[in-house]
Amino acid sequence: MEQVKSAIIGKAWINADKGTMIPASHQLIEDMAFSANQSFLIGGLTFRTDRNIQEPIALKAGSNLYFYSNKKRDEKRDADYSVSVLLPEVQANKIIADSRQGAENWRQAHPVA
Repeated sequence: MEQVKSAIIGKAWINADKGTMIPASHQLIEDMAFSANQSFLIGGLTFRTDRNIQEPIALKAGSNLYFYSNKKRDEKRDADYSVSVLLPEVQANKIIADSRQGAENWRQAHPVA
């Protein structure tokens, strides 16, 4: 049996009225491959994939995208949700490492004054 692990593959923002109920997950109805910086509409959400994805993430129909609330900072346009998927552990670890390295590279290129 293959071990699986959750990996964040993007962020989601609420487009609709704040009173709208948002599901905890979304089941894919067709096979999909997610690459860096793609945008999708899922109900009342805009989902954007992580800009640091190095290789397409192939998911089969029936796979789930899971939504987790993010803390929002004042006067920032932070995402409302992190979007994750369950993947084989090796693949999830690579996605996590790529995301961390990409974020670190960005911070070094854009130091806070």
